[in-house]
Amino acid sequence: MRELIQVIAWPSDMMLTVAECFFPLGFFVRYVNGVSDLPLAKPRNGGPDEDIQMNQITPSDASVGCGAWVTGCRRLVCRLDRAVRNPASCLPFRQDPVICGLRGRATSACLILLCLLMLGYAAAPVKAADGQAKTQNWLMMDAVEPEGAPKFSATVSASLEYQTTQDTPLLAGPWSGQPDQFNRFAPRYGDGAVLRIPQAGVAVHGRLMDGALNYRAALLAGDNQLLRNERGYYDDLYIRPIDASVTVNAFPQGRLRLGLFRQPLGDEAASPRQRFIWRTHVTQQMVQERYFRSDGSVNGDPNLDLGPVSGFRDIGVQLFDAFQTGAWEHTYALMLGLGTGIDPTLPQTGIDTYLYWSSERIFGRTGRNRDGLKLYAWGQFGTRSLQVGPSQITQEFDRRRAGIGASLRNGRWSLSSEWIVARGMIYHGPDGGTIPGRLSNDGTLVAGYNVLPDSESDGGYVDLGYRPIEPLELMIRYDVLNRGTDDPNTTVRFQGLSLGGIYRITPALQVMAG
Repeated sequence: MRELIQVIAWPSDMMLTVAECFFPLGFFVRYVNGVSDLPLAKPRNGGPDEDIQMNQITPSDASVGCGAWVTGCRRLVCRLDRAVRNPASCLPFRQDPVICGLRGRATSACLILLCLLMLGYAAAPVKAADGQAKTQNWLMMDAVEPEGAPKFSATVSASLEYQTTQDTPLLAGPWSGQPDQFNRFAPRYGDGAVLRIPQAGVAVHGRLMDGALNYRAALLAGDNQLLRNERGYYDDLYIRPIDASVTVNAFPQGRLRLGLFRQPLGDEAASPRQRFIWRTHVTQQMVQERYFRSDGSVNGDPNLDLGPVSGFRDIGVQLFDAFQTGAWEHTYALMLGLGTGIDPTLPQTGIDTYLYWSSERIFGRTGRNRDGLKLYAWGQFGTRSLQVGPSQITQEFDRRRAGIGASLRNGRWSLSSEWIVARGMIYHGPDGGTIPGRLSNDGTLVAGYNVLPDSESDGGYVDLGYRPIEPLELMIRYDVLNRGTDDPNTTVRFQGLSLGGIYRITPALQVMAG
């Protein structure tokens, strides 16, 4: 259980985080269903899986207590016998393991049906209502300055954050009793409670040559995964550029952007204004890229991140624009990038290709504060090199991400949904769920991060919001991630339920709780 309050202000339509502190106003529940991060490529201290049938009680003498029978049960067909508290003893939970293949399909069908229902809603004319910011074209807002914008604008941001959990340790496996990474906070994972400054930055942007040229640059500091990992700051740099781009608006039905900037992705990844304090599992684990040297199959190597996470950014060139046909606004983007995120020194293999399209029906109003229905699709396609197997041979693997989504804003209500699929270079978490670098209880294993180079994943979310009064919006979100779905031995399912609220004190100041 996590309880926070977040105060945010954004001058000139740019978000400025002022403070985040503990407060019992809202709550966030992360429910992890059958989580296991034990990669079967590593040597296990246990017997073969085929020797034990599912839906049977696993006797203690059938295993040596490695914990794989517990954490290897991805769909809670078996659970830990807490009365015995023996990592090798499981009890049957469901009668038919066939359900393991049905739950993900049902979730996918529900999200696709929701998108179709939202598409059908566009057939009915709707009168827009006054209110705060509704649907927004994040791709255009991030790259193009509005008419009348000054040649130079600056924004300073900072945040103070306190988070806490019960810091429950691992209950089973070789690292039983040691810290559970899910109950610690990135990037340090040092404790179950943290008081920190996660971000502090400055940004400049402007419109030059009568709008023919726009520019944007931003520097970021703070205790976050863009600057450091568990062991310290990358390259001893305490501040990094996260935006440095120019946009040329000199082509008919086309604009050209060059430099370091946000990737053209789905709404949750592309939006600079997070509706919830925590991102969904699928966006954080599958869309946000982390860079590793190895697949983690060799014992003794913690396999820590080589550098900063992508931050949903890349270095490259992008052709994009938006145009209208009747009540619809269409936006497209084609981008070629290095695929290295914000750090060009990371290993680079080929060129990443990004494709994006959105069509939004605007309900009567124009500008940034508008009601509307937006449908979008995006894709990212590239290759990565990785050392794999016992011999750690360097090979190249495809990394593909794609998503479809829809968002509806009308009056007091908002509804959004997105479904994402991932192929290749699947982040698979640390061994046993503990913190990388830790020794197992018997001293024979070193926990490390793992990557599934040829695996698949999928997931999505549904986000519903309502404004009972003008300055207050209440939200509920369900999200799911099915990780490593091509092999039952690697499949992990995450589910999250988030409740949150945003209270707009003034047009330049708001409080977030989740």
